[in-house]
Amino acid sequence: MLSIQDLLDFCDLGHKEIEAIADHQRIPLVAAAELGQRLIQTDQGQIKLHSMLLDSMHSALARGEKERLLQLTEGFLSFHRQYPLTTLAYAQRSV
Repeated sequence: MLSIQDLLDFCDLGHKEIEAIADHQRIPLVAAAELGQRLIQTDQGQIKLHSMLLDSMHSALARGEKERLLQLTEGFLSFHRQYPLTTLAYAQRSV
């Protein structure tokens, strides 16, 4: 049987990013890892992940959850370094 750690090791996303997806989508970590892994395969999916992470950061800020905001920010920066948005991708996000 696979453990959560085995699944995280298989996934191209970090634990913080997967937690943010789980929180944003209100789904278990396993489902969030699967969703994240699927989304990073396409440009549109990467745009969606950027948007999810930014939405979660905004929500944490609005609720005054400073520690959560810090964790989400670290996850977002790590994800953004690995999967930066191009100008074209960013333009598509705002459409």
